[in-house]
Amino acid sequence: MNEFLHEAKKLMTSRETRHIINRKDRDKRQDYFDLGVMNDSHAWQIMLTLEESDECSGSPTLDHNGSGEMIYEYEKQMANGVWAYIKIKIKSAETKCIAISFHPVEVGPRKFIR
Repeated sequence: MNEFLHEAKKLMTSRETRHIINRKDRDKRQDYFDLGVMNDSHAWQIMLTLEESDECSGSPTLDHNGSGEMIYEYEKQMANGVWAYIKIKIKSAETKCIAISFHPVEVGPRKFIR
């Protein structure tokens, strides 16, 4: 396991050191339904199973917010067959694992069609 995933998974195990961003441009309830995910805790359980082989090509990338932090992107097949797009980073200032995206894949051959 690479160093980033090792550190991220340590942070994912505690509610105090993890956070899922609720994006205004997404319907999280619909995304979770489409992925077969019950709630945020279930989403974190899935993220704890991420492997280096799930990492997207071109990842990591520098966060465009100017923080200097790296963003890692993954695609993981869910139990219902739908592929999830997962984007995470470690926010150094707060020592937290931040899930920026957790929704069905929207582009490429793994794209989810409703």
